Amino acid sequence: MVVNASRPSRAACSIAARECSARRSSTSRQPSHPTSASKRAKAAITARRTGGRPTAPPSAAGPPAGSSGPSASSAITAPLRTVRIAIPRWPATLPSEAGGNVQRVPAGEEAPVTAETVTFRGDEGLALVADEWNRDLGDHHPVILLLHGGGQNRFSWKNTGRILADRGFRVVALDMRGHGDSDRAPDGDYGLDALVRDTAEVLSQIGRPVVLIGASMGGMTGIATARELGPSAVTKLVLVDVVPRFEHSGTSRIRDFMSRHIHGFDTLDQAADAIADYLPHRQHRRNPEGLKKNLRRRDGRWHWHWDPAFVTSARDDPLLADELEQAAADLQIPVLLIRGRMSDVVSHAGVEAFLATVPHAEFVELSDAGHTAAGDDNDAFTDAVVAFVTR
Repeated sequence: MVVNASRPSRAACSIAARECSARRSSTSRQPSHPTSASKRAKAAITARRTGGRPTAPPSAAGPPAGSSGPSASSAITAPLRTVRIAIPRWPATLPSEAGGNVQRVPAGEEAPVTAETVTFRGDEGLALVADEWNRDLGDHHPVILLLHGGGQNRFSWKNTGRILADRGFRVVALDMRGHGDSDRAPDGDYGLDALVRDTAEVLSQIGRPVVLIGASMGGMTGIATARELGPSAVTKLVLVDVVPRFEHSGTSRIRDFMSRHIHGFDTLDQAADAIADYLPHRQHRRNPEGLKKNLRRRDGRWHWHWDPAFVTSARDDPLLADELEQAAADLQIPVLLIRGRMSDVVSHAGVEAFLATVPHAEFVELSDAGHTAAGDDNDAFTDAVVAFVTR
């Protein structure tokens, strides 16, 4: 559901907690055997959950509305603290996490890096499709794994993935189970535990540590995966408009939107109208044809490209918010939280609660974005991400 923005030139700027001042101035990967890390993740998840019950599918915004625990707005009312991240003019080379520099391709000198479509194997052999840029780069180049929100797919990251790849990163944008071109869960399990097991399998096949960037549902998966597998698997974490203590009204609005259109649309124009109503703050030109990557034609109608069971099987998990908060508290890696100022899912109080739980985390707020922050203001979003992952 992301409309990609064109990318203007950058200027040196900083992004503060209350204001973003950066103003626009198929090949298949063969499955490998699970590593000990993915096995440890399975064992840890099983031990942590009581009774082996499956968790509820996280909504596009995070935990399902109605989860136990106070909402963030009722828990904390202190003023939001400010964290600044300097966003420099881009040099010819960028630092590599393994030492040395990653060469930047000068604008206009070479064609942009293109993605290839690959297939990973998730838990129980589930086929998980991804777009991958710079797959054949050497081991000294950082790897970034992009996990989308519920109801979205890998194309949500198209602009961000291309920009990161052009800057010398190997980038993997994954269709999570039941979304996009990936397999649907045969048992309808879209709970957080299943998503973490899938991610552990994908990481074992990538074979190297990653910087994990997760939006909403993908961010919750990132928190849990980073805690279960540790810093040897996930070196940095970027959370896009997701915190353990969310606003129930925002997640309810998302669930209502997904449920309302579960039987599809007669035309692409109807789908475009539905998105425009759901995201009234977006100023992008209406483009029904651009929705074809998010929809599939079936039985004479256009349907969202995700498994309806993702919504219909959802049920509240009273332990999820507490477990996510504990997982976040255990993180020892660099963490960046990005919030859209117009988000109705993550409030200022929710951010404060997260920063109190993860005091070393950094925070950026995008003034022209809502919950779908990466698509609402892709330029400022990508600026913040690149500044964080290249330090």
